[in-house]
Amino acid sequence: MNALATLDRALLKLAEARTLPDLKKIRDFAEAFKAYARAEKMGIEAQNYAGEIVAEATRRMGEFLLTAEKNPGARRYPKGTAKQAPPPTLKELGISKKQSAICQDIARLPQEKFREHINAIKNSGQVITTGALAMAAKEHKRKTRPVVLDVQHFQPAEADSREAVLAGQLSDKLKRILGSKSNISVNVRIANGWTNFAFDYLNDSEVKKLLEIL
Repeated sequence: MNALATLDRALLKLAEARTLPDLKKIRDFAEAFKAYARAEKMGIEAQNYAGEIVAEATRRMGEFLLTAEKNPGARRYPKGTAKQAPPPTLKELGISKKQSAICQDIARLPQEKFREHINAIKNSGQVITTGALAMAAKEHKRKTRPVVLDVQHFQPAEADSREAVLAGQLSDKLKRILGSKSNISVNVRIANGWTNFAFDYLNDSEVKKLLEIL
């Protein structure tokens, strides 16, 4: 019970933490406690109590890293300007490039998806890990990133507005096929006597439906 009380204090400190070094200190402590709980066979709940603190601290570290001013390295300041103390490097903060990337990946995961993944792991009886969270973040990014399908229309085209009108008509027709909620847009590019139509989508299902039509 006394050991778990230290996690209670770490959780309180996490809520109060306002700097990257403080968050890292809490994260490292919780990570060490998780390893201790595993070694001492304290059970999944104890490991996941620590793991959840690790995950939340990692997420908040990522938020800091995404918005923090980058260290300029050996960049020189123009003459006549006062030198300013550069922000600390990752090495000075004790953060590896890999850890920085994981923190930022997890920070990009929407809060509701982050909580869903944490709860799913806990309900399954598995141990929460930042590696699994980072993979979930990458999978979410893969599913939601824009997918661009370029189709070339192999007919010589005059460089006038007829192609733009055609693109608008095609966009309207595809929206009727895909549904009014579709965010499809059709862009036309004319170069070297050829017309390129670019179809932009927000999800994979619309791409699949278009391929079935084609």
